Amino acid sequence: MSDRFKGIWSKFQENIRNLDEGASPREILDVILDWLRKYKEYFLRPPFSDYGFNRFITLDASDYPVEISLMRGEEFHFFKKLVFNQQGKDKESIARILRDTFEMLLVLEVDEKCANCGRDGLGVYLNEENAKLVYECKQCGIAKYTDGAKLDGGHYVFAKTVDLIKEKLI
Repeated sequence: MSDRFKGIWSKFQENIRNLDEGASPREILDVILDWLRKYKEYFLRPPFSDYGFNRFITLDASDYPVEISLMRGEEFHFFKKLVFNQQGKDKESIARILRDTFEMLLVLEVDEKCANCGRDGLGVYLNEENAKLVYECKQCGIAKYTDGAKLDGGHYVFAKTVDLIKEKLI
């Protein structure tokens, strides 16, 4: 682990520390994206590239339903705790924490129950190959189309606000 990355991580921790406890999901995302873009050369290499950080760096946050994210209150407090417990030594753990945080900020969670594991709350994604919306369980990974049809494969990306409105999910 380079000392340079430890310094960069410390700057991130400081940026998060400076956020008010009542920060909106949009404010949280903006802080993360600004930091990520400032040091993007670190996030285009493993382990960050293994988690698709290139898509976060180029992301237009205004396209996503960030305002209705669950990243507030206790969730934000938990995120801060995770961030402050990392000392910049384990890039793999940092990559997972940040990837999961992006998911929470960008993915709409609907009040649906997973038919496989029973978890409440499924994430809504877009199947890039056919532009259909997909419900995916964050617990077991089982997915189905929002209309109940069986999946026929594909690559999922974050569903944009316009896609969610079109399907009347928001």
